[in-house]
Amino acid sequence: MTQVRVWASYGLGGVAFDPASGERQLVARCKAAGFNPMGSPYQWSNIQTIVNEILLTPKTVKIAVGGDSLGANEAPAIAAALVGKRDIDLLFGFQRSEYGEQVAVPANVIKAVNVYNPVWIETMGLGDDPWTRFPGNTRTLLRTIPLEVAHPDDWGQAQDIVFSYIKALAA
Repeated sequence: MTQVRVWASYGLGGVAFDPASGERQLVARCKAAGFNPMGSPYQWSNIQTIVNEILLTPKTVKIAVGGDSLGANEAPAIAAALVGKRDIDLLFGFQRSEYGEQVAVPANVIKAVNVYNPVWIETMGLGDDPWTRFPGNTRTLLRTIPLEVAHPDDWGQAQDIVFSYIKALAA
């Protein structure tokens, strides 16, 4: 089995606002599958810590980076900080907030999956912002998935979708 390392980040408020079935559950699922979740879940603002850890990761290891809410805002920023230094095998995000940093997915990302709620009023802008590719990026396979669910939607069906992408890295 291919080695997989996963970096997952909370949104604003961290564990205080993350349900037990959210990022912590995703980390537990990754551990149970034999993946290394590093120090996950990270705070959404731990961008440089994650970048540094990825740069120290052997090239033979598959890399997955993502998060919920502001963590989903920062996932593309992490990938952008690694352009020219390291590819990201999978970028994942649950309901990026329109109030956070708006970085498009760069071409060093091979696959990206983003779950968002297309109905602004249901999240009041906290989770209605789908990812886009950086202009000229024709490399990244980007899948945006609209699900009308509560914010930050890092549990249930959305988590199952993301976890299936993470599992596929080991195949």
